[in-house]
Amino acid sequence: MAKAIKNQFYFLLLAISVADFAKAQQAASFRTEIHGKDTLVIQVPVVPGARLVSYTEPRFNGSLEAFWEKHLKLPLDKNGKAMEGVVTVLFNVRINGTIEQPRVIKSTNDALNETALQLIVQMPPWLPALMDQQPIDKATVVLEVPFRK
Repeated sequence: MAKAIKNQFYFLLLAISVADFAKAQQAASFRTEIHGKDTLVIQVPVVPGARLVSYTEPRFNGSLEAFWEKHLKLPLDKNGKAMEGVVTVLFNVRINGTIEQPRVIKSTNDALNETALQLIVQMPPWLPALMDQQPIDKATVVLEVPFRK
């Protein structure tokens, strides 16, 4: 009985998905792109008269791992033991590569937040984001700062 209900649920879900796809296809044509060896398929709506643009995210200029090894020092707790965790920081990269407005958006250990922000601020300039191979004024980056031995 439960298996029959489960199968009906999947059929209903599939029917809704196909119906939604048919409506979307009537509104605009779709283009399928395949990226990478894991075959990620993206449906991109193509509106008549519009053009597709390329976008490259801002990136660290060099090896991020080498930067962590050189500059990341594990803070010590009250007992002198190294604190570990991950701090996720959000910041903007300007057209000249400078980092602005860093802020913590997630942390496994609040005591690491200030150290993570200091690390982000002392980073060398990043490579800016590109749209159609042209640098753009500002782009947002979300980066995990790993505090581990």
